[in-house]
Amino acid sequence: MNARANTLVFYWQASSQSAKSIAKDDRKAAAAIERFKDKDSALFLQVFDLDTGTLRAETAIDTGKHSFQVTEALATQDRLIIADNQKRVLVYTLDGEQKGIVAGQVPEVSPGSDLMTVQTEPGELQLYDLRDVQQRRAYEFNSRVACDDFSGDGKRLLVLTADQVVYVLDATANNKTEMAGK
Repeated sequence: MNARANTLVFYWQASSQSAKSIAKDDRKAAAAIERFKDKDSALFLQVFDLDTGTLRAETAIDTGKHSFQVTEALATQDRLIIADNQKRVLVYTLDGEQKGIVAGQVPEVSPGSDLMTVQTEPGELQLYDLRDVQQRRAYEFNSRVACDDFSGDGKRLLVLTADQVVYVLDATANNKTEMAGK
């Protein structure tokens, strides 16, 4: 669930009884699942609007014969972000087209600015542009990143480190790497 993006993502193995039941009554769901010959290694996903319960998107993605498992799934207005057990973040369009793969975990997104952060190593955070899945900036901290989140407009990034230091960073700055200051 991503409250800021107002989305909720559900996912099932495409060969599961639940996915088959949905596809039976929904042509778009059936078409998404039918793209894959091996239904057992595909995942079927649905994105819902939190406020209304309206279905925003249905798609399916390939897990490469279960070469990865989803640890987190979230969506923005036009992107689906999947974190996996291989410490990768996979970025898709809502129709299932893969746009990029980023090394890291614990993705946070800013729907207002199409930005995403991922934690790479302890004390390292990378900022990506979701439009082209290109790294904008890398931040280094003296301690492990405990959590991070964007302001509503996506211009500022709040980071809390494990040593209880809070940073407020300019997410629109142009420098590529910076040692975060207090």
